[in-house]
Amino acid sequence: MIDEFNKNENELKFEDTSIMKSLGVLITPLAMSELIQSELVKKNIISNKTAIANENSTFQLNFGTNLIEFNSENFELHEVTPLKILKGFSYRAIGKVDSRGKLNGFLYFNRLENDIFSKDLDFDISDFNIAQSKTKEENETLELSERDRNKEVGEFIFDIRIYDREKDAIEKLGALLNEKNTETKNILNKLLGIRISKNGFGVKPYGDVDGVQDWLGLGQKRVQDPGKNIGPNLVLGYVYLFSPQNDGLKEKTNREGFYENKAFNQLKGMLLRAMQEIGQFRYNYRLNNNLGRPTSKFNIRPESEEYLRFINDNVKNLNVLNKTKDFINETNSALDNAEFRLTLAERLASLGSSLELLYHELAQPITILGASEMQIFDQIEKIQQIEIKNKITEELNYISEAVSTLDDLKDSLEPAIGKSISRKFKPVVSFSKVIRLYKKDISDYGIGIDIDPALQNYQIIDNEYALWISFLNIINNAIFWLKTSEESNRTILFSLEKDNLVISNTGPLIPEDIIDIIFEYGVSNKLGKNKSGLGLTYTKSILQKNKWDINVENRNYGPAFIIYKLKK
Repeated sequence: MIDEFNKNENELKFEDTSIMKSLGVLITPLAMSELIQSELVKKNIISNKTAIANENSTFQLNFGTNLIEFNSENFELHEVTPLKILKGFSYRAIGKVDSRGKLNGFLYFNRLENDIFSKDLDFDISDFNIAQSKTKEENETLELSERDRNKEVGEFIFDIRIYDREKDAIEKLGALLNEKNTETKNILNKLLGIRISKNGFGVKPYGDVDGVQDWLGLGQKRVQDPGKNIGPNLVLGYVYLFSPQNDGLKEKTNREGFYENKAFNQLKGMLLRAMQEIGQFRYNYRLNNNLGRPTSKFNIRPESEEYLRFINDNVKNLNVLNKTKDFINETNSALDNAEFRLTLAERLASLGSSLELLYHELAQPITILGASEMQIFDQIEKIQQIEIKNKITEELNYISEAVSTLDDLKDSLEPAIGKSISRKFKPVVSFSKVIRLYKKDISDYGIGIDIDPALQNYQIIDNEYALWISFLNIINNAIFWLKTSEESNRTILFSLEKDNLVISNTGPLIPEDIIDIIFEYGVSNKLGKNKSGLGLTYTKSILQKNKWDINVENRNYGPAFIIYKLKK
């Protein structure tokens, strides 16, 4: 402490010393537990607070020293308070996860001064993957009884604060901490991590710089998808556990963390799923406000011809002109090759989705074929009898129907595996081919198909694949949302509006905060671990390559995707 004060020429405030900050880390979960529970009760997230002491009990931490010269004569104790950094979050998620894995809470956006608001969090995070325990951890759990190994985690609450690292965000946080940017980053690095509190006191070593700061593996997740996943250097969070509801988590005898039993794996799995969903909301917001990397420019090619004209107008050296022209031609050739590979990847991705559907739809026809074949084989020797002939005829009819289904599915996939050449076709036929792929879902969920009569005779000369893949992705999204809709009128509409092809549905509206960025890479409003945010990005990309484009709007009955030909 003496060195710290001497280094700062006695301008350092006592509450900003390293030891006070360390004590602040110690006191924070205990002090914040009461406040967070009060906030959740007020928001009707929990019905009442869990008391960790009786009403007359208090716990207050004070610290003082007479080793510092200016403080030695007038000694005083200073109350240790929760960390200042808690108030400087860019985003904050607070809520409850019940024993079934249902998350209910709020996500606060505090990133931009003129855009402060909150968003409800209400989704299921029980569909997590339980990580496989390492051999050492498996051996450690053998110290527990079978009953303790298989206990559930129970209901818990959380308060997770996320800090963006752009210069303006650091400056805003630095103003709160009264620190320069470099020191603000150092403070972040030392304090960040997701910690666990049990009955008000921190559980070692989770979230500690000297312990297991990234015990959830957020860093590895962020490497896989940097945009949407939140890294450990961005988050300061607390998970609050209480007795008896969370006693399924058993602390080790050395007091260094919990056993890796079922309850602990549930806690890790659900927290990772929660961070995934929160990361998606943060990603959408940052993209919508041009924060971070300019992802909207990823698919835009440089204006090479304009640059070449500029060089021609301003450079007289013939060697430089020729060299520049050759370089631009090589660059364009490389970009053409990259676009070709991207198109191929899009085709393979679409074909993979289609084959999965094909596999699903073929199961019943193949079963019918097999059963019918056995029936024919059993009756073949008795073909002279009228009854047998009728039975064979009946079975052959089943076979005929099954083969017809296979032909329909094969025909539906033709645009995906055919050559990308322009030809005359009816968009309504392409639309119908895609609809046949989803016949089972459409039947099971009572989804109606409404086709504009004006489309029946409407023909174009173009690349059918570009429209087919667009229809496939749009209808796939429509089916997903209509299946989740509680409305009885589930309908997909296909219409012609001034030569524009419009696919709309009566499902939920697209949230206003992402409607302008819905075609950007990684943007998705779907909940769940298997979303990709790729389908609509591919759709726009393949349309633009073929001189089409797409936009979306919310109509009074649901979302509408408008596909239109670009003007030459």
